[in-house]
Amino acid sequence: PESLSGSDRMVGLCINTIPVRIRLGAGMVIRQIARTVQEQALAASDHHFCDLAEIQNATAARRKLINHIVAVENFPRTSSATIEGMSIRPTASHEQIGYDLALVVVPGDSFEIELHFNRAAFDNGATDRIIGHVRTLLGAVIENQEMRLEAVDPPRVGGAFDGDALP
Repeated sequence: PESLSGSDRMVGLCINTIPVRIRLGAGMVIRQIARTVQEQALAASDHHFCDLAEIQNATAARRKLINHIVAVENFPRTSSATIEGMSIRPTASHEQIGYDLALVVVPGDSFEIELHFNRAAFDNGATDRIIGHVRTLLGAVIENQEMRLEAVDPPRVGGAFDGDALP
């Protein structure tokens, strides 16, 4: 970014995590929720210079303030390019994510959704339920963006839905 001194001489990605608290109201439709989330995320970008560790340390919760993340990557992992005879190809990598739960949306010809989780915080049953909820919600979004969120039926994955909350 231009605002970062010396960034024109850097090689690599500049990534920052900007916390956004999403508040949902009763009766909100899926399209309205998506618009609200986008507006809140854009408004938070004015604070992109804030260090996440400083934000966490300013609260009583400290590192427990944020234990999950949704990341929407804005670069395809599988594309390659040739520029003036130089070939650029993606490489295999393994990312260490410092959150108990990470839902990562990866762009491409079609998008992929990856779920990364800390096995000490989530068992397979919990992650199966989360995956089921994401599938159900995405199916509802595709079917009807004007549907109220509370009208989306939770999936029956690994037993009846009992209102499990994330830890």
